[in-house]
Amino acid sequence: MLPRFLQLPGVPLATSGSIAGLLLAGFLWDLTTPLGYVPWLLYLPALLLTLALPARWAAPALAGLCTLLILLGHVNSPLKGGGNAQAAIFNRTLGIAMLWLMAGSCLLYKRAEDRLREKDARFRVIFEQAAVGVAQIDTATGRFVQVNQRYCEIVGLSAEQMTASTFMDLTHAADLQEDLDNMARLVAGDIHTFTMDKRYVRPDGSIVWVTLTVSPMWAPGDQPDYHIAVVEDITLRKQAEAGLVQLQLQHETILQAAGEGIYGLDTEGRVTFVNQAAARMTGWQVEDLMGQPMHRLVHHSLADGTPYAEQACPIVATIRTGAGQRSDSDVFWRKDGTNFTAEYVTSPIRLADGSLGGAVVTFQDISERKQAEEQRRRSHAQLQALAAHLETVREQERIRIARELHDELGQTLTGLKMDLAQLSKGLAAKPTTDERSHLLNKAHEMQNLIDASVRDIRRLVLELRPPVLDHSDLSGALEWLTRDFQKRHGIACRFTCVAPPDTIEADAQTALFRIAQEALTNVARHAHATQVHIELAGTAEALQLTIADDGRGFDETETTKPTAFGLTGIKERARLLDGAVSCQSRSGRGTQIMVRIPMRRPT
Repeated sequence: MLPRFLQLPGVPLATSGSIAGLLLAGFLWDLTTPLGYVPWLLYLPALLLTLALPARWAAPALAGLCTLLILLGHVNSPLKGGGNAQAAIFNRTLGIAMLWLMAGSCLLYKRAEDRLREKDARFRVIFEQAAVGVAQIDTATGRFVQVNQRYCEIVGLSAEQMTASTFMDLTHAADLQEDLDNMARLVAGDIHTFTMDKRYVRPDGSIVWVTLTVSPMWAPGDQPDYHIAVVEDITLRKQAEAGLVQLQLQHETILQAAGEGIYGLDTEGRVTFVNQAAARMTGWQVEDLMGQPMHRLVHHSLADGTPYAEQACPIVATIRTGAGQRSDSDVFWRKDGTNFTAEYVTSPIRLADGSLGGAVVTFQDISERKQAEEQRRRSHAQLQALAAHLETVREQERIRIARELHDELGQTLTGLKMDLAQLSKGLAAKPTTDERSHLLNKAHEMQNLIDASVRDIRRLVLELRPPVLDHSDLSGALEWLTRDFQKRHGIACRFTCVAPPDTIEADAQTALFRIAQEALTNVARHAHATQVHIELAGTAEALQLTIADDGRGFDETETTKPTAFGLTGIKERARLLDGAVSCQSRSGRGTQIMVRIPMRRPT
């Protein structure tokens, strides 16, 4: 290698070596030849050849020319200051060897310089044409030393603007500290390289996302001077990721806001996603359901506890066949062991290649709906039975009234007719005093029969519709009803009225009176009570009638039987007034019936 002190400033290394070799050869020539200036004139073409020829030819040409000159100069020339032939030969040989040594050194330097130039050219092409941004950065100051065109395009600056800036100037404030911390670790030797996603702020204020990879240009143990930064524009990827996150957030919001339970299954029947509604209805936590076989958790048995085989499960069938299913008769089981009737729909999940990826299940708890349907069915059956019962009661009432009219009023009228005929016959025969007295007694008997008939008619009319309903308010009618009930059945009956309303619609008065009448009839027939209390309370919003007794009570489940005509009739009368009925009873604790109807002013 050529010592650095021999390299000429601003002159390539190989050229400096060639010049140094020529100078040394000239010096040797001057020692061995009498003509000191001639070698320098002869070496000038050799120098030009060295500079003009490629590396592979420059050194051999120089060495050959020098050898030729030495040989020509020494063939017939004696040594300076005398000497013998052996010394001359030795000097010529030594000169030739040294010239060849210098020529070899020039060749090596020339080749090294050419290779270095070729590598630099290739690196420059790669550096400038790289699809990613590449920069050499001063580690101490953060200033850009060299940048390629792609780096300039990414940050929106020219190369001149870049070399006048530092990476801190361009980095988004939110990412700067992380970048500086990584650089500190790199300089300290804690890491050999680092990669991070960061943001640059362009001159127009827009944000560009990049993946930054930083590597040192110094060897371990050297003073940190420069480092290489490679950046790849990932703005589109970040935008796509943000859009995907937003889409996932929207889907998650919709999923969690849905009132129905929703969960997804993979091809093995394991949960891949589940919303809060599904977890709440089944009594599980979302995280407890993830990855679990849903059939074994919530769909393992029928309503009667019989095991539900997976082969018969419609949800599993969707996973296996890809056909959607619908059901409203199965039950789902909660974590606590209770169950509820579920209506569910299953749909297959198709992958991009069309293959089955699982299924999604949407379900809702329809227990209340099923109960309402069952209640409607029972109510319908009760109403049908009530209608038949009322028709029977009407027919029996007609028969009773006809019998009473026939047996009592009919016989009385017949007797009156016969007595009247006898009286007319006696008066026509000019009766004696005794006969006249007998006829007067007969007349009194007829008057008594007529009074009895009137009482019977009034009783029948009273039973059909008490006149008090037409001549008094509801509280007065209920007061009369309690006195009549106590008189007829010997059961203590008390009536109280709390804040009675000013006016009540006629249909509401009649309905509440009939409800109280029906309740008292039930007490007389079934309760074995000793006391009954009827209370009427009114507010601006509603009217409430309460009938309570201290009788034997009954099981409340008996009120749902179709044969419970009394309570069914009470409920039906209240329903026609948009009212509600509650019944509380326990065996041995008596019964309380509460009827509440909304207050409506007469129209």
